[in-house]
Amino acid sequence: MLESGEMHRVARSAYVQWRIEENNLESLREAVHLAPTNVVALACLARQICAQVPERYPRREMEADVLSRKAVALAPNEPEVSQIRAEISDRIGRAEKP
Repeated sequence: MLESGEMHRVARSAYVQWRIEENNLESLREAVHLAPTNVVALACLARQICAQVPERYPRREMEADVLSRKAVALAPNEPEVSQIRAEISDRIGRAEKP
C-alpha cells in the first residue's frame, strides 16, 4: 500500500504526464512549473514556444533556445529531447540567415 506522500508523488507524476500529452502552451507551462526537471516537458514547451507567431511572441526563439538547451543539459541521451533541440536549432538558424 502506498503511503500518503508517495501516493501524492505518483498522482503528481501522472498529472504532469497528462499535461505534457495535452501539448499546448498552457499545459506545458504547468507541467514545467510542477516538474522543472522533466526534460520532455521542457523540450515540448520549447517546441511550442518556437512555433508561436513572431509578432505575438517576439522572444520566442530565445526562450525556446534556453529551454531546449536546459533539457539537453539534464538528459543528453534522451532521443526526444535531442530531436526537439535539433529542430529548434535548425529553425533558429534559418531565421538568422538573410
